[in-house]
Amino acid sequence: MAGRNCCSALLAQWRLFAFMLVPVACMPLPISWNTDSGKAAYVILVTSIFMVLDIIPLSATVLFAIFLIPMTGVQTIQETSKHFVTDSYLFLLGVVMLAVAIEEVNLHKRMSLFTLRVIGASPSRLIFGFIHISGFLSMWMPNTAVTLMILPIAIAISETLEIPDQNGRRLSAAPRHPLSDTIQMRRTGKKEIAIGIPSPYFEDDGTALIDKGYRPSKNTNFGNGDIDPKVLSKALQLAVAFAANIGGMATLIGSHPNIIFRLTVEKIYGMDTGLNFLSYFLICAPVALAALFTTWIIFSAIYVPRWCRCSRNRSSPLVKSLTEQRKMFLDEQYRELGPVSPAEISVVVTFIVVIGLWLTRHPQIFPGWATLLPPNFATDSLPTFFAVVLLFVWPADFQEFARGIYRPLLVWKRVQAKLPWDLLIFNGGVTVLSQLAQDSGLITVMGTLIPNLQALSPWHVAIIISIISSVLTEFTNNSIVTAMFIPILANYAEDTGVNPLYYMLACTMSSMFSFMVPISSFPTLIVYGYGTVTRRDMLKAGLGPKIVCILMLVVSLEFLGELVLPGWKTFPVWANEHLRSRLMNGESPVTGIFNLTTTNFPK
Repeated sequence: MAGRNCCSALLAQWRLFAFMLVPVACMPLPISWNTDSGKAAYVILVTSIFMVLDIIPLSATVLFAIFLIPMTGVQTIQETSKHFVTDSYLFLLGVVMLAVAIEEVNLHKRMSLFTLRVIGASPSRLIFGFIHISGFLSMWMPNTAVTLMILPIAIAISETLEIPDQNGRRLSAAPRHPLSDTIQMRRTGKKEIAIGIPSPYFEDDGTALIDKGYRPSKNTNFGNGDIDPKVLSKALQLAVAFAANIGGMATLIGSHPNIIFRLTVEKIYGMDTGLNFLSYFLICAPVALAALFTTWIIFSAIYVPRWCRCSRNRSSPLVKSLTEQRKMFLDEQYRELGPVSPAEISVVVTFIVVIGLWLTRHPQIFPGWATLLPPNFATDSLPTFFAVVLLFVWPADFQEFARGIYRPLLVWKRVQAKLPWDLLIFNGGVTVLSQLAQDSGLITVMGTLIPNLQALSPWHVAIIISIISSVLTEFTNNSIVTAMFIPILANYAEDTGVNPLYYMLACTMSSMFSFMVPISSFPTLIVYGYGTVTRRDMLKAGLGPKIVCILMLVVSLEFLGELVLPGWKTFPVWANEHLRSRLMNGESPVTGIFNLTTTNFPK
């Protein structure tokens, strides 16, 4: 018995033992491969294992990687720290602050509640509403911030459905397991749910009844066309996370992989590649919109019983009662918001102006505002930070300002409390690891391992890249997949005479098809951390959207890409300089693919 208890205690502390054993178990790699690239491979391998096993939080994992870099002797801490705060980091920081401003004035809640009231309150329509609300917002702000803003609203709606237990108690549909300090800060008290609505589902001490062992009656009948509120809660939470990932692929600011993609392209090839906010949007937004609609169909088929049948017949009294209950809740919450405030108008105008500046920085079809500054000085971070600084001084209410009461839209203490520091730390750490792989020569070594695919057309290669990236993202975070592989694919495209953007974009977008495992993206990790959704739920709901997204992506690459950027599968002039610099540095092209003695060399 004592031995069994000892084993149980050891298993309970497995993360501590894994933290100590994994770095030791990987030591043969740098010992046998005693070069900078081997040491970099060791750091990245340990980091990947930590992420897959969830030994420590993601932000702590990248900090541990930064600790390992100088310890292995591959780079000094001074060299490493230079790459932590980059343009992508500052851009993400500015966009997150804009998202905080939207949350501060409750603009996200107004948009969500208004949309849901218009769409309807039946289960399939609620799923439709949350998918498109989350997807649309994720196009214009980081999908992590969108998930943190919209998830509490989805949970609040599911908590309005009271389920009687055997003793007549009224129970919440969703358990209240806090995700992290980030979500806890969005709660104003024990007896309020996530968006600050008084909840009748808790005891006087703030403990949820469902946490005390109460369960709904097995005889509870939810009716034809409606679903168990606990199932609805899972469906809405997954809808928010999946739509945040899908919507995030539509613009260059929607997700972290997109930001990494933009930074990498501009760093390697400069600003004249034809890639900008508008061209990326025209290629990727149609894929995102079609994928959002298809995901709604898949979710309705999975979670709403007899969905097709009930879409034609909604005469069930119980269905009407539950739908009316949700509609009353939405109407009540929307009325509590009151009329549109001056602060909301100011934030909307500011955000629209910033988006306009993003679109017109370097639009290709006419000279953008970037021409007013020296080359490479104009980035999307400039208008973002200007807008953020403006919000710190802009009056929240001009009527109060006229009476001598000055209250700015943003206050630093509120911004500091709501910033997702884990995302920002992770962003910096991923950039460090990506630069480490390039500086150490690991990217070149990994490029030599790519098989000879010259017999295949670029489109078929892009399909293979999309499938592999979408699979890899289920084993590690999609930002890691993007940061590690797009530099390799850029070199491979140069060596095979293909536009680097073609393969790099295929990898970036497919890495965002991360639906089946919590660790694959921040939105899925946030939803899983709340405690309602299980890994099995993610696997069940995520396979269909993943397959659909891959199919839509490969079609978009073949047709939309050619329309937006004509000839974009052929080798461009702007990639010549990088290819020549690689050859001058002694780097050999992919073996057997690119023959320097033939006329295949890009002119």
